[in-house]
Amino acid sequence: MNNPSATIWNRIEARPRSLEIDRALRSEIRDPLWMLTRQWQFGELLGQDAGSIISVKARYRLAYLDTLVLGANKPEAYDSHVPLEANVEKERTTLDLNLRLEMGRHWLRLLRHRIPLEQVETVIEGFKANTLLHFRAPRDLDPQERYENAQLICKESFSQMIQAVAHGRMIDGGFLYLYLKESDNHFASDFLAQRDDEVDRVGLKFIRWFERVYGQRDMDKRAWHPSHLEYQFACTTPSVGGQPKVLQAKEYHGGHLDWYSVDYANQSQSMPSASPSKKAAPSQIQTGATEVIPTAVTYPGMPSARFWELEDRTVNLGNIQAFTTDTAKMIFAQFGLLYSNDWLSFSLELPLGCLAQINEIVVADIFGQRTIVPHVHERKRDEFWGLFQLHDLSFDQGHQNDSWLFVPPVVTRVQQSQPIEKVVLIRDEMANMVWAIENTISDGVRGGTDGFEHAQRVKRLMQSLAPQEEERDSIENEADVKYMLASTVPENWIPFIPVKKETTESTSRDIQLQRAAMPRIVPGFAPRRIRPHTSILKEGDFNTPYYVYEEEIPRSGAIINTKWKRTRWHDGSIVVWLGREKTNGRGEKSSGLKFDFLDQKS
Repeated sequence: MNNPSATIWNRIEARPRSLEIDRALRSEIRDPLWMLTRQWQFGELLGQDAGSIISVKARYRLAYLDTLVLGANKPEAYDSHVPLEANVEKERTTLDLNLRLEMGRHWLRLLRHRIPLEQVETVIEGFKANTLLHFRAPRDLDPQERYENAQLICKESFSQMIQAVAHGRMIDGGFLYLYLKESDNHFASDFLAQRDDEVDRVGLKFIRWFERVYGQRDMDKRAWHPSHLEYQFACTTPSVGGQPKVLQAKEYHGGHLDWYSVDYANQSQSMPSASPSKKAAPSQIQTGATEVIPTAVTYPGMPSARFWELEDRTVNLGNIQAFTTDTAKMIFAQFGLLYSNDWLSFSLELPLGCLAQINEIVVADIFGQRTIVPHVHERKRDEFWGLFQLHDLSFDQGHQNDSWLFVPPVVTRVQQSQPIEKVVLIRDEMANMVWAIENTISDGVRGGTDGFEHAQRVKRLMQSLAPQEEERDSIENEADVKYMLASTVPENWIPFIPVKKETTESTSRDIQLQRAAMPRIVPGFAPRRIRPHTSILKEGDFNTPYYVYEEEIPRSGAIINTKWKRTRWHDGSIVVWLGREKTNGRGEKSSGLKFDFLDQKS
């Protein structure tokens, strides 16, 4: 028989003797020896034969860019007074109406400042009265001229502005600039009653002003490759180790240019030297040294270096969810959790437009000891480490051991306009061709306008120009369908048809995309080919075929924008240029183009 027992429950609870809890929140420690033992347990009391770093001395070499090659053109001296992206992306400026008016006003300002006061008014009136410099309003055109210039007439902003400046109200500065470029140094007699040497000198200043402000680039001296739809350029440095460094960019799509946009060219390629220029950067190899005090590397969420130190909860590196394939994420977490307080950093200011190589880093500590830090390639020559390292096309992946750092002469921020031209390249598998859709075209003034809406205005203009014919009596029948020879597409759709590449090998299957044209048939006028509006598609003469490599337009398509760009260089100068950018498309589309089909009767 079990003995009866009494179960008694007790609990220990704090009974505060005061209503204040300030002392409890202090977390006072009554046993300092416990803290010392915990520090001993974690190794904080162990001494190391090492001292804190107090200074870092770095010796380096600089090799400046001295030659620039745009596309397949001849080398030219690199101009360090202009950003590299402006040198590369620069396109020939389209002389729209607003720019022509600005050029005309600047021409008159130059005449007022350069021509003697007693004859300045006579010279200005002579240029204003010359009909070659007058704008012509679209309403003064006959039907045939309106048919031929339909694409320009249907730009509403252009038509409205040109009506206001026509008939000698303003002079055409664009025509004057083009005339000066093609004429000799004595042009004043073509516009005035007699020859004037002072006016001829003003004409040369006018040309230099326009090309300096708007960065004109000749069509045959640019970096844009029409068949690849991207920029291609190369730049070189003076001889380093017996051979110059050649930096090459074969696939620069525009936009942001940085060190990773270029690679070391194949060493078998030879680069001819360019003629020297006053604006070129220093052409010799320069050496330098600097001594600084390093600082510890810190970042949000960094573990504290001391044991009894509260950490913030800004970033919880221990809560990173990484899968087995997230190698980069796990490396980052390992650095943040294990090696956070073992890194120091120091700044080394380098000039723009050079290749920099650190020859030696000497670290000095508080005990006076000096340690030389070698390059990673000197310690482990067989190990590949390529962070911030340019790829060398001459070697395979295992021999990428270059120790030079490229500091490109570029800007961090560029002001950009809205696209004045936008072309969307798509694949149409049903029609077995590629279409270049002119989504945005130049409005003829300064901005851009919708390409489809402009195509609709052109269509309505053509309908108004066509003669009104009487409806012919059709044979009555009971058919529900009618035969159609072909369907139509909007005029802003420019076709590119696949053609076989012309080679000596009869078995070649290389395909290129050739620019074609849709017909424009208007009763009463001769048929014409629909030509593109944008300078992106107006490559070369229309009588010469224009080809695009098929691999440049994937199934996702491509988008090319043309924008005005403006930035301020490090010397305070303002640089303006017209550049392009290529981005990925939005997938395949269908134009609905069909041939020989039956349609329902309306």
